[in-house]
Amino acid sequence: MKKLLGVVLALCFLASIVYAQEMKVVSEFEGGKLYKAGKINVLELRGSYRQMGRQYGGLLKGDWEKCYQIAFEKYFIGKNGMTYETLDKIAKDYFRRLPKRLQDLIYGMAETSGIPLEKHILLNTLDACVEIWGAYGKLAIAAWGKYTGGGPLIVGRNYDYISYLEELLPFMECVIYNPNDGSIPTASFATLGAVYTQNGMNRSGIFLELNDDASTEAITRHDRVPNMANLMLFLLDYSTMDGMNTGFNTTLPDFACIIQVADKDTAYSYEWATYGLRRIAGRADGLLAASNDFTDPSWGLWPSPWAESAERRENLYVLGEKYKGKIDVDIMKKILGTPIDKGGATRPKNPRFETLYQMIAVPAELKWWINLTDYQGWTEINLSPLFAKD
Repeated sequence: MKKLLGVVLALCFLASIVYAQEMKVVSEFEGGKLYKAGKINVLELRGSYRQMGRQYGGLLKGDWEKCYQIAFEKYFIGKNGMTYETLDKIAKDYFRRLPKRLQDLIYGMAETSGIPLEKHILLNTLDACVEIWGAYGKLAIAAWGKYTGGGPLIVGRNYDYISYLEELLPFMECVIYNPNDGSIPTASFATLGAVYTQNGMNRSGIFLELNDDASTEAITRHDRVPNMANLMLFLLDYSTMDGMNTGFNTTLPDFACIIQVADKDTAYSYEWATYGLRRIAGRADGLLAASNDFTDPSWGLWPSPWAESAERRENLYVLGEKYKGKIDVDIMKKILGTPIDKGGATRPKNPRFETLYQMIAVPAELKWWINLTDYQGWTEINLSPLFAKD
């Protein structure tokens, strides 16, 4: 009887864990829904871009002014000594280069959020303002085929940035856009109010992430659509890797960067300069790592010592070989959790910059796992039920 009771209690406990992991609707606004994945906000938006912006603004009405005060008043102006006029100039330049559907998202936010349009335009360029002090890394590794032992393709990525931005981790949002214009439903993980993406996946199972580049020219073209806005558009518009390839070959970026793109079958890195493009396949069949310098010999570039780019990339390849045939979500967490001084690529806590968050994506399952360092550990987010169906 005691054994039976123990089994029943154990099953109840397991059931409670599964139940606790299910996201529950916290609030609704004009057809949009806000869920919580632990402490992470997950927004499911539907309708026109203006309507989705209104939903975004209303669902997070209590967060906008807080985020603005921390990012701009406390750090950019207070700590870094920037003027409001400089920040406003950067933000307005970025906003004017956005395509209309992304501008409409921002206009919609300003109608319901409780803060003025000018602050939304600033919040949308939070990353662009940080880049003034230099980019701070980021990298990714993708494994498939023999490296996953027949399991699904998996991508892991680190996001390295200025350490004080830890204070903004509560304002990292998982936003699912379900446009009513025929575009592909798309999820983005980004800072509050950003209408671009550095980490995104669409309903067709195309995942991409952005890494900074320090091996080519350090310029920004102000006569082009911002890179991160184009990445959002690519996900909204293309359902295949061939389509993504067409998008990259048709579009020149506003600054040099490296984009890793994956679906359920394969992955590529796009070394995307303001004057050209190279598509990089895996070093071995089923393993691809990308960091912060261009690797194609035809560029004629030496490996950049910046941010230990080559070392961190090589460490990822070594770890990939170490776990060949076994790489799944748990092993990817181990790979991403290995610090640089232990043969990995992750930056420890540091007064200057560190690995702020990590992400794992399995495109075949439309799932993400997100680790927000000290704010919240690994959290699974199933995107599939949040994407609108045809």
